[in-house]
Amino acid sequence: MGTACSCCRSRRRELQLKFGAMTQTGARAVNEDVFSVVAALPLPGRWRAANGAGGLRVRPSLFAVYDGHRGPSAARFARGYMPSVVARALAAMPSRVRQALAGARPVDDDDAVVLGEAMRDAFVATDGAWLAHARRQSPPLSDGCTASVALVAPGAIVAAAVGDSQILLVTVDEAEAGASGSSSDWGSYDDDVLSVSSWISMSSGNRPMQPLPGYGTRSWRAELVTPQHKARDVGERKRVLAAGATINGPYIGAESTSRAIAVSRAFGDIELKIPRGAPPEELIISPIPAVYTRPLDGTEAMLIVASDGVWDKLSPAKAAYLAAASLLRDPSLSQAAAEVTSAAIAAGSSDNVTAVVVVFGKQNHE
Repeated sequence: MGTACSCCRSRRRELQLKFGAMTQTGARAVNEDVFSVVAALPLPGRWRAANGAGGLRVRPSLFAVYDGHRGPSAARFARGYMPSVVARALAAMPSRVRQALAGARPVDDDDAVVLGEAMRDAFVATDGAWLAHARRQSPPLSDGCTASVALVAPGAIVAAAVGDSQILLVTVDEAEAGASGSSSDWGSYDDDVLSVSSWISMSSGNRPMQPLPGYGTRSWRAELVTPQHKARDVGERKRVLAAGATINGPYIGAESTSRAIAVSRAFGDIELKIPRGAPPEELIISPIPAVYTRPLDGTEAMLIVASDGVWDKLSPAKAAYLAAASLLRDPSLSQAAAEVTSAAIAAGSSDNVTAVVVVFGKQNHE
C-alpha cells in the first residue's frame, strides 16, 4: 500500500515547481516514513511588506522526508513542527539574505552561512520540541527519526539532513551535448565531520552518458548533496566515540542503555541524547544537520528527497532516470515518485520507501 501526494504547481517570478510524493510500506509491517510538501511557507506578512520591490514577496517551498524508527511518532511530530520553525528562522534573517533568496541578487558565501545557521537552528528546535514532548509522556517515548529537508526559493536551494535519508539534485547543461561551458563548481557543501573519502565517493561518476528523458541531448548530472550519517564514516565514528558511544558493527549505542541505532544523527532517541546537557553537536545522536546551499542558475532539473529504503537499492542516476522517464509517459509527479519507490521495492528493499520528486521549470514533457 502507498500514499501519494497529487501533482501540484507553484508559480513564482522566474521559478516554476511541480511536485508529488509517494510512500510505501514495502516489506515492513508498519510504515514509519512520512513526507511533507509545503508549497508556500507561512512567512509573516511583515517580512513580505518590509522587503519592498526586491524582497521575497513569493514564499519558499519546503520538501521533506522523515524516516521514523521505533515507531512513527517522532516522524509525524517533525512533519507538523518543522515548517513553522523553518519559517520563524527565515523571518529572523537580515534583509539582504531575504533579497538573495528572492533572486534579487546572487547568493554569496555570507548568505550561505546565514542560511545554514537558520536550518541548523530549525533542526535543533524541532529535536528539542520533540524531546520535551516525549519526556512528558508516561512512559517517555523513545521514538526517533531521520530528516531530509529541502528549502527551495527563487534564489537558492538549501538542503539539510540528519541520518540516512538523502536529497538528490539533478542538473542539466544549458547547451545540447557537445557545446561548451558547464561548471563543476555548483554549490556550497557544509559538514565539518564528513570525511574527504566519503565526499569523493558521492561526487564521482555522476554524469551519465545516456540522455535524461525529456531533456533532449543535454548532458546531466545526478548528485546526492547530503551524506548518510553512519558509524562507517570516519568523522562520525570519531565524534560519537568522543561523546561516549559504543559501536557494534553498524549500530551506535551507549553503556547506559541497551538501545542502539544505525545512524549517528537524528531527532529523538532519548536514551542516546547523551551526555545530558551537552551542546547538540556533542551528543551521541546529534540533531545538527549537514547543510548544502546552491544558488539557482537555471540548470536545475529535479530534486528527489527520499528515505534510505530508496537509496540503499537505487543509484542517484537510476532514480533520476526513472522519474524523468515516468513523466514522459504520465505528467503525474506522484506517479513519478511511485516509479522510484516501486523500483526500490522490486530491487529488494526490505524497508519502508518514500520519495518526493520536484521538477524545476518547463521541460519537453510538459
